[in-house]
Amino acid sequence: MLNIFMNDTMKVTHIKLLNLLILIGWLTSGCSDKPEDEGGGKGQLWSVKTQLASYIVNGEESALPGENSVNDMKACLFEDGILKQVYSHIQGSGNQYNFTVESNQGNLYLLANTSELIDWNNLKVGETNEKDWQNQIVETKGDQHSNYFSGHVQLGGKNANQPVEVLLQRGCARVDVKFNKPGIQLHHVQLKNVARRAYLFPQESISSPDEEVQDLEYTWEEALTSDTRGIAYLHEQANEGIHVILKIYFHGGTQILETQLPGTIKRNTVYTLIIDGDDTNLTLSVNIDEWEEGSDIIMNPDFEDKITIDESNSNLPGGAFVSEKGDELTLPHPQSEFILALNCNDQLEVSQISDASIEITSLESTEGKNRFLVKKRLMAIGHKQAQNTISFRRKGLNQIYEEDKLTVILEANPTTVEGILTFNKDNYTCDFADYKDGEFGTFHLPEGYTMEVEFEEGEDAWMCVRQSEGESNTYRVLGGWRPNDPKADGRIQKGKIVIHDNNTGNNREEYIVIRRNYGLPVVQMNGIWWCKYNAMGQSNNFEDQILVPEDPAEKAQMSVYEYLNTCSVSEYLRLWGWSYQDASGKGLKIIAQNNAIKLDGYTSNGSVNINHLSPTALSPSGYELPDKAYYDRIFASWWMRIDRNGGPYNVQSPWEGNRQVFVTSGQRTDLILDGVIFPTTYHFEVYDKMNNTKAESVTFYGPGDQWGNGGINHNKILFGCHSLTSGWFNAFTANEGLRQSGGGANDTRILRFIKTPVEYIY
Repeated sequence: MLNIFMNDTMKVTHIKLLNLLILIGWLTSGCSDKPEDEGGGKGQLWSVKTQLASYIVNGEESALPGENSVNDMKACLFEDGILKQVYSHIQGSGNQYNFTVESNQGNLYLLANTSELIDWNNLKVGETNEKDWQNQIVETKGDQHSNYFSGHVQLGGKNANQPVEVLLQRGCARVDVKFNKPGIQLHHVQLKNVARRAYLFPQESISSPDEEVQDLEYTWEEALTSDTRGIAYLHEQANEGIHVILKIYFHGGTQILETQLPGTIKRNTVYTLIIDGDDTNLTLSVNIDEWEEGSDIIMNPDFEDKITIDESNSNLPGGAFVSEKGDELTLPHPQSEFILALNCNDQLEVSQISDASIEITSLESTEGKNRFLVKKRLMAIGHKQAQNTISFRRKGLNQIYEEDKLTVILEANPTTVEGILTFNKDNYTCDFADYKDGEFGTFHLPEGYTMEVEFEEGEDAWMCVRQSEGESNTYRVLGGWRPNDPKADGRIQKGKIVIHDNNTGNNREEYIVIRRNYGLPVVQMNGIWWCKYNAMGQSNNFEDQILVPEDPAEKAQMSVYEYLNTCSVSEYLRLWGWSYQDASGKGLKIIAQNNAIKLDGYTSNGSVNINHLSPTALSPSGYELPDKAYYDRIFASWWMRIDRNGGPYNVQSPWEGNRQVFVTSGQRTDLILDGVIFPTTYHFEVYDKMNNTKAESVTFYGPGDQWGNGGINHNKILFGCHSLTSGWFNAFTANEGLRQSGGGANDTRILRFIKTPVEYIY
């Protein structure tokens, strides 16, 4: 049963009963000894009932917090074209406001949130003209948003027993943005040629009071990456020139998307900017969700008619459970699609779903039943059980009521994972947005299930699954590494983790893992994969380093030692001229100053000893600063010199029988920077011999240590390493070569990374 207040434009389900009640009331009043005062006699009051219109998107209420806030509610009554009464301080509850007027003639105008928008002191009872009032103009400055509402009703001799209803529209339109592709980052929005002024009330046709326009710009420090409501608000206006420009970051590059808004911008309407397209070219379109005026009737439901689940007419998935009261549905974790039938005497429309994991669509009713097609997404691994709500609107009602809802519990996925893999619950993707390898995660599967990895055609098998020993339902997912991979240029690598029934392959779950395939050129010596080049620029940023496809020595078909002997001066200094001092990873670049070679940004007030940091504190992902023990395998103290050929030298700590190394020294005498001539500058190659033949080798180079403001100490290289005690330093004095020295916080170091060992090399 519905309790209905109606006007003559609306037909509703129980109209006959209501007409009967009104007729009885009319007959009763007609038999009274006292005639009714139709003209608004002294003491007669007429009830006015008002509420706020909704912002509707895809048929659902979409108001943001604050969009329904009302700071002040006022009304103006005009009779015969002249202001008769102003009603201020109208009080309300929720989004409904009720008050009384002393007349049932003329035009009543209601306004919310306009105290700062218009000058109410200019309104003069008995003087203000209604035409001037109807043409009242509002103006905003910049991107200021005026969240005002307006409404109008002709009283027209309405009966005092029948409340007058006014539905208030928002004066502005809203702009939303929707992302139909993952990975998009929206940084900047520009709206060009937007009207600054608008009419306070709707006109006979949408129009603007003048052509004064402005450009609005919106920038976010943290880029928008998912659907966002209310990025901008616009006046109602007739304007063919509103131009939208989006600046986005997608797949490693910046794109500019442009489009036009419609020539008429309607109040209380949502304009959604939709970003779509493929992985290379994005598109921008506009969707319009108009407010449907419908009826001026406010209806209230009879909550004795509760919404409950009709199990006998539903087709629920296996494992689903309905509560005893019928108002709660528990769904198991797999993806499912099913028919849901509901008990309710009124026709129901889906109003709001609190979780995007559920889609629900109305179906044709059968024998008066409300039937819906429900599509429920897979509950991703790693997400807890979720309790969600589906809200309904009874057809014909403007309001959405708290009682008209179902609770839906989504059970958690029984598979659990430990490690660095976290999957987005909407797209089942883990995007590292960087290079990652090593152990990604340990999965514990339900009995009878297994897992494997799959790759798109042409993609390397860079990820693998290994079953844990002695644990039949436990699997490890490993990210692999390929030494000197020619495709390791920062490209996106994707792999798919697949979980399915062990016997049939059914109940398939798919999860995408994405990384950026970066790789630094390496050489192997005494069990360690050494990077071929020193760190440059920001030490932990792959983009500042020499990547495998850019290896200049490899392109010249030379060793690094040979390349340094023959490359140009500018190329030598590009590779050679970087050192590091603190925990920031910010490279100090060589400069010429006061006839000396210095490191730009050097400070004599250093407080961080690089050797004491974590091995991975300064390195790109997957690489690390060598432990001192790794230098001990290829360096010998005191007699091993970088400025002469020599050997064999007995290393500090032999490794698997390799106890001797040899050195070949190279030098440059042609180096000059901004007019400052360098002393002879040495680089050197350390290598093993197998059967008197040169074998594995690493080449070292770089600026000497700077420990004061005077500049670098030429050829006195301090090598960055992980050690809480000592490190390695080239003394470069008479009868001295490499020696062990810890250095201090003021000392600068070259950084030569090694590849962090991985279990899986593909």
